[in-house]
Amino acid sequence: MVINQKCLRGNTGITAKKKSFKEGQITIGFVKIKPKEDKWLLFHIGRVTKDLNKLDGMGYEYQELEEFGKYVGRLIIKYQNRSQSMIRNAESVMDACYVSQILPDFFDNDVFPGYEHVNISWEELKRVIEKDNWVTALQNQKGVYLLTDRSNGKMYVGSAYGENMILGRWRAYMATATEEIRD
Repeated sequence: MVINQKCLRGNTGITAKKKSFKEGQITIGFVKIKPKEDKWLLFHIGRVTKDLNKLDGMGYEYQELEEFGKYVGRLIIKYQNRSQSMIRNAESVMDACYVSQILPDFFDNDVFPGYEHVNISWEELKRVIEKDNWVTALQNQKGVYLLTDRSNGKMYVGSAYGENMILGRWRAYMATATEEIRD
């Protein structure tokens, strides 16, 4: 899951019957990423700069608070929302929120999909090859795999059985690939 760009712009799709914020207030946005575990990812910290006087749609302008930017997309909290309201006052929920994790990189939900579902581009491979769950899955698996050059349709069947198994082979490709292969 990539963080919803509408949420980043402040449009959560919530239709309101009353105003939720006032100019000058700080808003903090979380999106639920692991429903069964009540895990929420920080996607926004900002200050309301203008009330657009709208009840439906995006009713406010805001300015990101740069000093907290390093946590956006990385901070995960554990919180069980017992209310039907998606807009909550911090004072009423603060004691029920716990920092679960601060990710080393921006959250991109690159969970290993299972061996039979791996079908990724060169760019995606570069992004996931060092992710913990991919490393764990690929470094312990012998296998036969198919690489396809999307520019000309040529295919290469490879096998991995040596040190670090598939992970080792794919890392070697990344280290030695020519520009033609990378695109």
